[in-house]
Amino acid sequence: MVNPYLKPASALALSTNLELTSNQFRNVTFDGGGLPNTEQFAAFPQRFVMDSFYKLNSVALPGRVMALWQGGIKSTAGTFTGNIALDASNSGILNGNASVSAVVFRRNDLETVGAGLIKIPTTGVKGSFRTGAFLMDR
Repeated sequence: MVNPYLKPASALALSTNLELTSNQFRNVTFDGGGLPNTEQFAAFPQRFVMDSFYKLNSVALPGRVMALWQGGIKSTAGTFTGNIALDASNSGILNGNASVSAVVFRRNDLETVGAGLIKIPTTGVKGSFRTGAFLMDR
């Protein structure tokens, strides 16, 4: 149901294969595991632009302070990793980075071209975390 992943010759080739417009992943979603709560949701990236080195840069939203984000696609495998800075919340989320691990794929009947998990650090035993969903649409 998913087209096989072939290593692209360039970021532009990957963008074309995924049918992105202007190298943008639209409708980026972080959900589950206590996310997004009201305070954090406004700061989360809602779009990424892929540069020529496969780095995904968040698109700034007017009038909002964006959470620190760093991430990119490993072109050889189509895997994706990233980190987003979270503030502590009253739902047990610790201040610090939540890691994202995902894959990109193309399926002609879906707008979604990237999916994975976000590991959300929580209070409790050291190393505790919750898992949420991460999705990117074309």
